[in-house]
Amino acid sequence: VWISEIMLQQTQVSTVTAYYTRWVARWPTVHDLARASPEEVREMWAGLGYYSRASRLLEGAVTVVKEMGGVLPGDAVGLKKNVGGIGPYTAGAIASIAYNQPEPLVDGNVVRVLSRLCAIGADPKAKDTIALHWSLAEDILDRTHPGDFNQALMDLGATICTPQNPECGKCPVSEHCRALAEVRCMIPSSFRHCKGGRRDRRNPAPCTLCIPVDIEDCGVTRYPLKVKKKAPRDQDCAVCIVQHQPDGGGPPQYLVVLGPETGLLANLWDFP
Repeated sequence: VWISEIMLQQTQVSTVTAYYTRWVARWPTVHDLARASPEEVREMWAGLGYYSRASRLLEGAVTVVKEMGGVLPGDAVGLKKNVGGIGPYTAGAIASIAYNQPEPLVDGNVVRVLSRLCAIGADPKAKDTIALHWSLAEDILDRTHPGDFNQALMDLGATICTPQNPECGKCPVSEHCRALAEVRCMIPSSFRHCKGGRRDRRNPAPCTLCIPVDIEDCGVTRYPLKVKKKAPRDQDCAVCIVQHQPDGGGPPQYLVVLGPETGLLANLWDFP
């Protein structure tokens, strides 16, 4: 669970599957991984991107072996506190799926499902909204089968409640979905009625959790709120390519240097 969840961060399942199979074949236990070198781990990770994930996995494995006898903590708090690279989501996944602990988890799929169920129109990256999603995930958690429930919730977002073209007709919780209820309300005969008069006159201040009701695009796909991303920063850099041709032939050799431990392309080899 630990390895697969780290690999699946920012990476699609179709890409991860082959990497995960090779990884567990080479390092089937945490003890095997802890004995690997950083170069071996980065080589195995090559192509998955976000290479800091691989470094944190290795560091975490070393910590688990040296300080915990090779056994991961069974609770989310212990996982987050004692194992580097494990955040709230990964801790919830490990605790609930591997240890059957009643711990919630929130990823992009869960955010989408909860945002539509509760018609949450706030910035999903805002601190208060993140806290709300975690609170809701804990409220609805099946404490008898938390691992199965969490995986089902993620699968619902991945297969039915998708970013575009969600299959609301197949959704098992559609009758509880406020976003879908809004769509049903916004039919032409009642559009004007639903468009106005929704604000509570006793509280004239606009709600920061709701998308303004005068938006004409009233499909469920307007949840969660799509926040404009900052334009990527362009950065120019000059490199020096030093080539050496060995005496007697053979392939050329190039001078490369190991990057710093932090920052962009950390711990990766590059031209000076």
